[in-house]
Order: sequence, then structure tokens, then C-alpha cells
Amino acid sequence: HEGEQRYDDELGPRNQLHQEFWTTGDSQRMQQIIAQLDIALVYVGQLEQYLHPAAVAKLDQMAQQGLLTPVYRNERTVIYAVPGRLVQTEAGYYVPH
Repeated sequence: HEGEQRYDDELGPRNQLHQEFWTTGDSQRMQQIIAQLDIALVYVGQLEQYLHPAAVAKLDQMAQQGLLTPVYRNERTVIYAVPGRLVQTEAGYYVPH
């Protein structure tokens, strides 16, 4: 959907970082990309699990280290919040910080 919402010159570098995020074996690089793209949530669904199992495992490790917070989980999907980017309301909802 990014190609529908952005100009081509904005999509190229962002798309390259997206690809690198899912293919790098380095969790520190994943953190750098999260910061560079100002990511607040990371969605891990069936497609990500199928195409990028090593990256999914790295995200799980990052969550165990407190670098990401799982805010939603079921048998097929995990959504991680990046600490400091969202705040949780008293009702349990996450909103931009």
C-alpha cells in the first residue's frame, strides 16, 4: 500500500530499509532501522513468519530483552510496541506518545 500513499522518490529508500529490516541478522541494526523510520508498532503476521522466520525470532528475543513490548498476540499474529513511542491509557489502549 505504500506505493499508493507516497511519491516514488520517498518509497525507494524506505522500501530498502524495510527489506533490510526483515533480512538482517543483526538485532542492533533492526533497532537502528526502527529508530530511523520512527516505527512505533511492528506487525508480525503469517506472511512475516513464513518469509522471515529468523527476523521473527530476533523480534521475540528483543521483546525478551525489553526492547519491544508485545501488545497483541494470538496464534497467528504478534504486534510489538516500541517502548517510548506509545503510552498505555488506563483503559489499556496504546496511543502515540
